[in-house]
Amino acid sequence: LQGNLVAESSLTLDLSTVEALRQGLLLARENLESFARRADFAEKMAVAFGDRCEVETLKTAWSIGSFSIFPVIEIRNATDINGAIGAFAASTK
Repeated sequence: LQGNLVAESSLTLDLSTVEALRQGLLLARENLESFARRADFAEKMAVAFGDRCEVETLKTAWSIGSFSIFPVIEIRNATDINGAIGAFAASTK
């Protein structure tokens, strides 16, 4: 757990992997907080999600370090996701 960013895994992870994950979550949190404070936040978000995407709630939350809207991040074996590097489930966002 890093702030409100959460990672779970059913895999057995060695200590160095867990530490790398912790550091990655901390870096992601810091980058999102910094990004939310940028003057061009809404413009950049519109590039990724379209100009009809409402981003003020995210901007406010991220700028104060609140990531409760994020789903839990699961670390899965590649065979569980057909060898993909990453996956997204619409049902759990």
